[in-house]
Order: sequence, then C-alpha cells, then structure tokens
Amino acid sequence: MPDQPRIPELPPNMSSASETGSASRLEQLTRQLREALGDERLCVEAWRQGVDFWADLAMRDGERVGVLRSPRQEVLQTSYEGTVDFADTLAKEIEVLDLLKSRGVPVPGVHAWRRRRDAGERSWMLCEHIVHQPATRLDTRQERDLGRWTRKIHAIHPQSATLARAPVWCDAMLTRLEGRLSAAHRHCADIPVTALLAQAGAVFAERQAEATSLLHMDLRPENLCIADGRIEAIIDVANAMVGDPWLELGRIRAYGLLTPAFLEGYGLSPSALAPMARPLGFYEIETCALLMTVAVEEADLPELFETSRHRAIELADTLVRRGTWP
Repeated sequence: MPDQPRIPELPPNMSSASETGSASRLEQLTRQLREALGDERLCVEAWRQGVDFWADLAMRDGERVGVLRSPRQEVLQTSYEGTVDFADTLAKEIEVLDLLKSRGVPVPGVHAWRRRRDAGERSWMLCEHIVHQPATRLDTRQERDLGRWTRKIHAIHPQSATLARAPVWCDAMLTRLEGRLSAAHRHCADIPVTALLAQAGAVFAERQAEATSLLHMDLRPENLCIADGRIEAIIDVANAMVGDPWLELGRIRAYGLLTPAFLEGYGLSPSALAPMARPLGFYEIETCALLMTVAVEEADLPELFETSRHRAIELADTLVRRGTWP
C-alpha cells in the first residue's frame, strides 16, 4: 500500500465562532428555543462553527444546557451534490444518532429539534454537551478505538425510508463519483474523469451485496470528542448514509487515518487491503475530488487543495493508466 498522505486540518466543525450579525442570529435562536421548550430562562451564546453548521451553547442561569446546532444556510446549492436542504439533514441526523446510541456507539443525546416553519426561522437541534478538548491528531490508542467504533457502526444495517440503501449501488456510486470528479475537474484538468468512470462501474457493481451498512462518512479527529485520552463520543453525522463499508474506509484513508492501529481495532489485517486495492482506490478518489472542491469553493484552503489534487492524480494514474496497485 502506498504511503498515506496526511491531509491538512480540515475546517473544523467546531472552531471559534464569528459572524456579521451574530447577535441577531443568537437572538432569533433564543426566541425559538424558549418558545419550543417553554423556558424563558434559556439563552443562546456563540461558541463554535463549521463549514455548514453553527454550534452554539444553550444556557440556563449561567449553566450549559446543551449544544445548539443550526445550519449556516438553510438551503445550499453545491456543484458536487446539487441542492442541499439542511432541515432534511437535521432530520436524518436525529435518526442516525438515535440508532447509534441504541447500538452502544458513544454519541451525544438529542434533547429536542425543530424544522424551520417559514423564511424567518432557523432549523436547529439541541444536543447533549460532551466535555472534551478539540483534537486534530490521534494517538495510537485513539486510532485503535476509532477502528473499533467504525466496525461497530458498519455492523448496523438500517431499515428505514430515511436511511434507505441505494437499489443499485453501481448506479448510485457512479452518479456520486461523476458529480465529485466533474466538480473537481473545473479546478484541475489533469483528472481523467471519463476514463475513471469507464472503469469504476464494474468495480462498484461487484460491491452491490455489501452496500447495506451504516456509514458515518466524516470520521476524523475534529468529529471526535476526546477526553482523558479516549474517544468519549462521535459527533456530526450529517454525512451519514447506507452503503459499502469500503467507501468509508476509502474516505478514512484519504484523511490519513487508515493506519495499522486503526486496522487492528477494525479487525482487518494490512494484507486484507491488497485484494481490495481497486475498490478502495475508486472510493478514495471520490473523497479527494470532494476535498479539492470544498477547499476552493467553500473553505479557501490552498494546502488542502494541493494535497488532495496530488493524491487524486496519483490515484488516477494507478487506477487508469497502470491498472494495478504498486
């Protein structure tokens, strides 16, 4: 297996908050929270932010009640995923968090949530606050724990309309990959989109039977609550979906976390990666293409763009031109 690139720190889902007009946003959320819970002592204070969501603190008499997540934009047009309605994303998160908690995966509890009712409101979700220190790196023990929890997530096979599996995994993944690659190609013409798609279909078709697992799809240090050196909770399930576990492992490798310790926790030997080289490669390049686009169009992270571009070209060369893994 080639050396794994260390992706530069992504825009954290939890970083210091700042916003023009922040006071009006917080006042609006405070009004909505008080109305929904019938408690005039509640107020909302700015805390942290991510690319897509605000994470504010719900307070009562100076004490933390929980973390209030609300979308930065209720409806967003993206070049790689079309129209995203974050009210629907929150609804999905509620179901995923409940499902994970019921299976023993450490996640924050959900106290309440509301979908916006009109243009003057915000959708929000009030979650349990997990005391932790933000992290950008994992040590060996934490990587092993992450592997163990990832395997536990993948052992869940949802049976709901919200988390329905794609009827034809090959078609769903080709559409997804084409969207990611086409968006990235606008910023890097060296990616052979047509050639990659021509070969990917057969690879994805072979994974149809395995595409039934719950996937988190954003397992990185910024989405882990770490306290006393251990993973206390997994957060931000906005990207969760049902699919092939190797899609998640490809994303984890793109994040630089598919380490020996992770594999040990997951229950995979390094030698088990060899026969899965092509699926893993096609799944990883989907993430690299996504990171390139986000780095340019949403986050202004030139280092992330360059690292992802280099890795995408390397993967394309291996998958299309050489056809075998070195």
